[in-house]
Parts: sequence; C-alpha cells; structure tokens
Amino acid sequence: MKRYLIYIYVLAGGLLAAACTQEEEAAQPATATGHLLVLPIDIETAVDVQPLKRSVDDGLQVDLLQGSTTVRTYAPGDAALDQPLTLPVGNYTLYAHTPDMNEAADNVQGTPTYSVRQDFQIQADETTTLRLEATQSNVGILLDYSDELFGTAFTSIACTLTSPSTGRSVTIEGTDNTAPTYFNLPADGRLEYTISATNTDGETFTSPVREITTDTPKNYLIQIDWAE
Repeated sequence: MKRYLIYIYVLAGGLLAAACTQEEEAAQPATATGHLLVLPIDIETAVDVQPLKRSVDDGLQVDLLQGSTTVRTYAPGDAALDQPLTLPVGNYTLYAHTPDMNEAADNVQGTPTYSVRQDFQIQADETTTLRLEATQSNVGILLDYSDELFGTAFTSIACTLTSPSTGRSVTIEGTDNTAPTYFNLPADGRLEYTISATNTDGETFTSPVREITTDTPKNYLIQIDWAE
C-alpha cells in the first residue's frame, strides 16, 4: 500500500510540474516585432572631378547588424528586400555595400566600390522605412597625357601608381588606357606616381616620384605633361 501511495505521489508531482511549466510558458509574452521597408538603394555617381561608373556587379549586398554582430545578410538582388522585413524590436544598423570591398591586387586596376550605413530602430507593430543612397568608397585615378609629344616622340610610356600606406603598386602601360585605377582611400591620403618613357632614339627617362593627395572617396585626374 505504501508503494502504491508513493507511486501516485511521484506521478502527481510530475503532472504538477508539467502544469506549472505550461502556465509559465503561457505567461511569457511573445517577442514583439516590427517591420523594415528598404526602398531601392540608388548609387550616387556624381563627383567633383570625374563621373564615376557603376560597380561591375551592379548591385549591393545588405547586412543588418546589432552592434558589431551581423544578424542578417541579403545578397544583391535578393527578392526578400522587395517586401517589408519582420524584425524583433530593437536598434539596428543597415550596411549596404559592394559585395567585395577588398582592394585589388598589384597591377590590377580594380573596380569602384560603393557603400552606405544607416542606424535605425524597429518598434512594435510599426514599419520603419529607409531611403538610402550609396556613394563611392574608394579612390579612382585617371591619367591624361595632354602633351602630344608622348604620341610622336616616344615608343613606350608607363605610369606606376603606388599607395605608400599599403604598398600596392599598379603600372599602366601606354597613353590610351582611360580606365580609372582604384585604391582604397589611403590612411594618410597620399598616393605616389612616376612616369617612365623610352623615346624613338632608345633613350629611357624616368620622372621623379610625385604625390597626389586624396582626401575623399572620388575620382581624381592626373594630367601628365612632359614639360613638368
């Protein structure tokens, strides 16, 4: 009889514990959520010196962060961004950017990168709408050989661009390469360049190292004149 009573007691205790757990779960409120609507993110290409071209991928990756932690990532063209996103209530940062923000390798001219960062807040049962514009994040260098002498008196010519802060170097051969060469914005703002040329008599000339100051991400024009 005692064994029977003990058995019933333990069983009842188990049922009681389960009932309490269910009541506690029912008492806990569901996580409050709100919505984020991201309107199409334009890429701003207007700059002071030279017009920019769109990034090669022609699209932006979208990361949602809380503090330094990325909580969601959307690839360029992800259809999910066409509709409001449901997010738990809280503070976030949206970071839209060219998927590959790394600087190109030596002797690779690279491509422009674009980005925009915006803090926002999600409130319960409300929709937060963001309208953003991504701007260029790196520096483009264009070369202009304005002296006609380069086309008649020289058999070869090259410009070597160097970023002292990273050590990256790119040599641009010839005078008809009109594509910009892209560098991450140097920490000290300095880029260096030298010109090497061989004339029709086989004589080789190398200019002194010159500097160009890049204070903001945009395209810069270097006008090269042999008289300098």
